[in-house]
Amino acid sequence: MGCYGSSEANGNNSNRNNQTRRSTGGGRQRSGGNYLPNPRIEKIIEGKFVGEGIKCTPAYECKVDEEGLLKYREEFWSTRTQGNPEIWAVIRNSIDAEPADAEAMIKATGLTPHAGIMTLIFDENKYPYRIPIACINEPDSFKPSDADLIDTKDKPAEEELEEIKIRTIGEEDYEFDVSNYTLISELKVQYLDQISKSDTELENCVFIFGGRKLSDKLPLYAIPHLKSKTVIICMLVK
Repeated sequence: MGCYGSSEANGNNSNRNNQTRRSTGGGRQRSGGNYLPNPRIEKIIEGKFVGEGIKCTPAYECKVDEEGLLKYREEFWSTRTQGNPEIWAVIRNSIDAEPADAEAMIKATGLTPHAGIMTLIFDENKYPYRIPIACINEPDSFKPSDADLIDTKDKPAEEELEEIKIRTIGEEDYEFDVSNYTLISELKVQYLDQISKSDTELENCVFIFGGRKLSDKLPLYAIPHLKSKTVIICMLVK
Protein backbone atom coordinates (compact mmCIF):
# COMPACT_ATOMS: atom_id res chain seq x y z
CA MET A 1 0.00 0.00 0.00
CA GLY A 2 1.35 3.43 -0.87
CA CYS A 3 2.03 6.03 1.79
CA TYR A 4 1.19 9.44 0.40
CA GLY A 5 0.87 13.00 1.65
CA SER A 6 -2.44 14.78 2.11
CA SER A 7 -4.29 16.45 -0.73
CA GLU A 8 -3.22 19.90 0.47
CA ALA A 9 0.41 18.90 0.19
CA ASN A 10 -0.15 17.63 -3.36
CA GLY A 11 -1.70 19.81 -6.06
CA ASN A 12 0.39 22.92 -6.81
CA ASN A 13 3.35 21.65 -4.81
CA SER A 14 3.53 18.24 -6.49
CA ASN A 15 6.95 18.85 -8.07
CA ARG A 16 8.49 19.91 -4.77
CA ASN A 17 6.91 16.96 -2.95
CA ASN A 18 8.12 14.50 -5.53
CA GLN A 19 11.65 15.63 -4.70
CA THR A 20 11.22 15.28 -0.94
CA ARG A 21 9.52 11.87 -0.93
CA ARG A 22 11.59 8.73 -0.95
CA SER A 23 10.75 5.11 -1.66
CA THR A 24 10.42 3.17 1.58
CA GLY A 25 9.59 -0.48 1.28
CA GLY A 26 5.81 -0.59 1.56
CA GLY A 27 5.25 2.94 0.25
CA ARG A 28 6.45 6.51 0.24
CA GLN A 29 6.89 8.72 3.28
CA ARG A 30 6.22 12.44 3.15
CA SER A 31 9.15 14.31 4.64
CA GLY A 32 8.75 16.30 7.85
CA GLY A 33 6.37 13.90 9.60
CA ASN A 34 6.58 14.22 13.38
CA TYR A 35 6.74 10.77 14.96
CA LEU A 36 7.42 10.06 18.62
CA PRO A 37 7.40 6.26 19.12
CA ASN A 38 6.52 4.77 22.48
CA PRO A 39 9.45 2.38 23.10
CA ARG A 40 7.27 0.30 25.43
CA ILE A 41 4.77 -0.39 22.64
CA GLU A 42 6.33 0.28 19.25
CA LYS A 43 9.49 -0.88 17.55
CA ILE A 44 9.81 1.16 14.35
CA ILE A 45 10.69 -0.79 11.20
CA GLU A 46 13.30 1.29 9.43
CA GLY A 47 12.51 2.17 5.82
CA LYS A 48 8.93 0.87 5.89
CA PHE A 49 5.72 2.88 6.08
CA VAL A 50 2.04 2.11 6.35
CA GLY A 51 -1.19 3.99 5.70
CA GLU A 52 -2.01 6.71 3.21
CA GLY A 53 -2.41 10.46 3.25
CA ILE A 54 -2.96 11.95 6.67
CA LYS A 55 -2.68 8.47 8.24
CA CYS A 56 0.79 7.71 6.86
CA THR A 57 3.17 6.56 9.61
CA PRO A 58 6.25 4.37 9.95
CA ALA A 59 5.44 0.67 10.14
CA TYR A 60 6.11 -0.89 13.52
CA GLU A 61 6.30 -4.15 15.41
CA CYS A 62 4.13 -4.19 18.53
CA LYS A 63 5.98 -5.10 21.73
CA VAL A 64 2.78 -6.32 23.40
CA ASP A 65 0.15 -8.80 22.26
CA GLU A 66 -3.15 -7.80 20.66
CA GLU A 67 -4.92 -7.56 24.01
CA GLY A 68 -2.14 -5.35 25.34
CA LEU A 69 -2.40 -2.99 22.37
CA LEU A 70 -6.15 -2.61 22.80
CA LYS A 71 -5.63 -1.82 26.48
CA TYR A 72 -2.93 0.74 25.64
CA ARG A 73 -5.24 2.48 23.17
CA GLU A 74 -8.10 2.63 25.67
CA GLU A 75 -5.78 4.03 28.33
CA PHE A 76 -4.49 6.65 25.90
CA TRP A 77 -7.92 7.95 24.92
CA SER A 78 -9.32 7.85 28.44
CA THR A 79 -6.45 9.96 29.81
CA ARG A 80 -6.66 12.87 27.37
CA THR A 81 -7.37 15.51 30.02
CA GLN A 82 -5.41 18.36 28.45
CA GLY A 83 -6.65 20.21 25.43
CA ASN A 84 -10.21 20.43 24.12
CA PRO A 85 -12.27 17.23 24.71
CA GLU A 86 -14.31 17.90 21.57
CA ILE A 87 -11.16 18.08 19.48
CA TRP A 88 -9.89 14.81 20.97
CA ALA A 89 -13.24 13.25 20.03
CA VAL A 90 -12.90 14.46 16.43
CA ILE A 91 -9.35 13.10 16.21
CA ARG A 92 -10.40 9.72 17.61
CA ASN A 93 -13.32 9.45 15.18
CA SER A 94 -11.12 10.44 12.25
CA ILE A 95 -8.76 7.56 12.98
CA ASP A 96 -11.56 5.12 12.22
CA ALA A 97 -12.27 6.82 8.86
CA GLU A 98 -10.65 6.39 5.47
CA PRO A 99 -7.64 8.71 4.95
CA ALA A 100 -9.47 11.21 2.72
CA ASP A 101 -12.46 11.34 5.08
CA ALA A 102 -10.16 11.64 8.09
CA GLU A 103 -8.41 14.62 6.50
CA ALA A 104 -11.74 16.28 5.74
CA MET A 105 -12.91 15.79 9.34
CA ILE A 106 -9.69 17.26 10.73
CA LYS A 107 -9.71 20.32 8.49
CA ALA A 108 -13.45 20.96 8.91
CA THR A 109 -12.74 21.43 12.62
CA GLY A 110 -10.07 24.04 11.91
CA LEU A 111 -7.23 21.72 12.85
CA THR A 112 -3.83 21.60 11.16
CA PRO A 113 -1.89 18.32 10.90
CA HIS A 114 1.85 18.93 11.07
CA ALA A 115 3.38 18.07 7.67
CA GLY A 116 -0.03 16.73 6.69
CA ILE A 117 0.26 13.74 9.06
CA MET A 118 -2.03 13.24 12.04
CA THR A 119 0.60 12.14 14.56
CA LEU A 120 0.82 15.82 15.53
CA ILE A 121 -2.14 18.17 15.13
CA PHE A 122 -2.53 21.82 16.12
CA ASP A 123 -5.79 23.58 16.90
CA GLU A 124 -6.54 27.19 15.97
CA ASN A 125 -4.71 28.36 19.11
CA LYS A 126 -1.60 26.35 18.14
CA TYR A 127 -2.22 23.87 20.96
CA PRO A 128 -0.59 20.52 20.06
CA TYR A 129 -2.40 17.17 20.03
CA ARG A 130 0.03 14.28 19.68
CA ILE A 131 -1.28 10.84 18.66
CA PRO A 132 0.80 7.65 18.96
CA ILE A 133 1.52 5.66 15.83
CA ALA A 134 0.00 2.62 17.57
CA CYS A 135 -3.34 4.45 17.84
CA ILE A 136 -3.44 5.22 14.11
CA ASN A 137 -2.26 2.11 12.27
CA GLU A 138 -2.15 -1.60 12.98
CA PRO A 139 1.28 -3.15 13.64
CA ASP A 140 3.26 -5.26 11.21
CA SER A 141 3.33 -7.96 13.90
CA PHE A 142 2.43 -8.54 17.54
CA LYS A 143 4.38 -10.01 20.40
CA PRO A 144 3.04 -13.57 20.73
CA SER A 145 0.42 -13.82 23.47
CA ASP A 146 0.58 -16.43 26.22
CA ALA A 147 -2.18 -18.29 24.39
CA ASP A 148 -0.17 -18.29 21.14
CA LEU A 149 2.88 -19.66 22.91
CA ILE A 150 0.83 -22.35 24.63
CA ASP A 151 -0.59 -23.52 21.31
CA THR A 152 2.91 -24.47 20.21
CA LYS A 153 3.46 -26.72 23.23
CA ASP A 154 2.36 -30.28 23.82
CA LYS A 155 -0.17 -30.42 26.61
CA PRO A 156 0.84 -32.54 29.56
CA ALA A 157 -1.43 -35.19 30.99
CA GLU A 158 -4.18 -33.74 33.12
CA GLU A 159 -3.59 -33.96 36.83
CA GLU A 160 -4.88 -32.37 40.01
CA LEU A 161 -2.92 -29.65 41.75
CA GLU A 162 -3.67 -29.74 45.47
CA GLU A 163 -3.74 -26.88 47.94
CA ILE A 164 -2.91 -24.08 45.53
CA LYS A 165 -2.88 -21.08 47.86
CA ILE A 166 -4.13 -17.65 46.87
CA ARG A 167 -2.71 -14.98 49.16
CA THR A 168 -3.86 -11.38 49.45
CA ILE A 169 -1.78 -9.24 51.80
CA GLY A 170 -3.63 -8.69 55.06
CA GLU A 171 -6.14 -11.47 54.36
CA GLU A 172 -6.20 -15.17 55.13
CA ASP A 173 -4.95 -17.63 52.52
CA TYR A 174 -7.47 -19.65 50.52
CA GLU A 175 -6.62 -23.09 49.17
CA PHE A 176 -7.97 -24.72 46.03
CA ASP A 177 -7.66 -28.19 44.50
CA VAL A 178 -7.79 -27.66 40.75
CA SER A 179 -6.85 -29.31 37.48
CA ASN A 180 -3.61 -28.23 35.84
CA TYR A 181 -5.81 -27.41 32.83
CA THR A 182 -7.57 -24.67 34.83
CA LEU A 183 -7.17 -21.19 33.37
CA ILE A 184 -6.05 -18.30 35.54
CA SER A 185 -9.38 -16.58 34.76
CA GLU A 186 -11.24 -19.61 36.13
CA LEU A 187 -9.14 -19.67 39.27
CA LYS A 188 -9.80 -15.97 39.75
CA VAL A 189 -13.54 -16.58 39.57
CA GLN A 190 -13.31 -19.31 42.21
CA TYR A 191 -11.25 -17.07 44.48
CA LEU A 192 -13.51 -14.03 44.10
CA ASP A 193 -16.56 -16.20 44.83
CA GLN A 194 -14.81 -17.54 47.95
CA ILE A 195 -14.09 -14.05 49.33
CA SER A 196 -17.58 -12.74 48.40
CA LYS A 197 -16.29 -10.33 45.76
CA SER A 198 -17.75 -11.98 42.67
CA ASP A 199 -18.74 -8.57 41.26
CA THR A 200 -15.05 -7.62 40.90
CA GLU A 201 -13.85 -7.31 37.30
CA LEU A 202 -11.21 -9.93 36.50
CA GLU A 203 -8.82 -7.25 35.25
CA ASN A 204 -8.92 -5.74 38.76
CA CYS A 205 -7.86 -9.04 40.29
CA VAL A 206 -4.17 -9.48 39.52
CA PHE A 207 -2.44 -12.83 40.10
CA ILE A 208 1.35 -12.87 40.46
CA PHE A 209 3.65 -15.87 40.60
CA GLY A 210 7.43 -15.93 40.38
CA GLY A 211 7.48 -12.15 40.02
CA ARG A 212 5.30 -12.35 36.92
CA LYS A 213 1.76 -11.12 36.29
CA LEU A 214 -0.33 -14.08 35.10
CA SER A 215 -2.50 -13.69 32.02
CA ASP A 216 -6.15 -14.69 32.32
CA LYS A 217 -5.78 -17.02 29.32
CA LEU A 218 -2.91 -18.95 30.86
CA PRO A 219 -3.55 -22.56 31.97
CA LEU A 220 -1.82 -23.61 35.16
CA TYR A 221 0.27 -26.27 33.42
CA ALA A 222 2.00 -23.52 31.38
CA ILE A 223 3.32 -21.72 34.47
CA PRO A 224 6.90 -22.82 35.23
CA HIS A 225 7.50 -24.25 38.72
CA LEU A 226 3.85 -24.09 39.75
CA LYS A 227 2.83 -27.27 41.57
CA SER A 228 0.75 -28.41 44.51
CA LYS A 229 1.00 -26.31 47.69
CA THR A 230 2.55 -23.32 45.98
CA VAL A 231 1.38 -19.75 46.62
CA ILE A 232 -0.05 -17.29 44.10
CA ILE A 233 -0.12 -13.67 45.22
CA CYS A 234 -3.32 -11.72 44.55
CA MET A 235 -3.62 -7.95 44.29
CA LEU A 236 -7.10 -6.42 44.19
CA VAL A 237 -7.02 -3.15 42.27
CA LYS A 238 -9.76 -0.63 42.97
